[in-house]
Amino acid sequence: MGVSIAIFNQISKITIIPLVSVTTSLVAEEDAVDEQNQQSEREMLMKVSNEDVKLDVHDHAEKAGIYFFFQG
Repeated sequence: MGVSIAIFNQISKITIIPLVSVTTSLVAEEDAVDEQNQQSEREMLMKVSNEDVKLDVHDHAEKAGIYFFFQG
């Protein structure tokens, strides 16, 4: 009985350790890809937000210029 338990433990170690290693590396790779995608999404949103602000400022300045031009 003790021999069969020892053999079972060795077989378990041989099969489980590589399986855990592969699974861990796949999860880490997927996490890295997700982080990179989130980072590029944030950068894109920041660029879009900055462009929106610039357009709003330009629009308000144009309206103010037209208002003061016709008031004067």
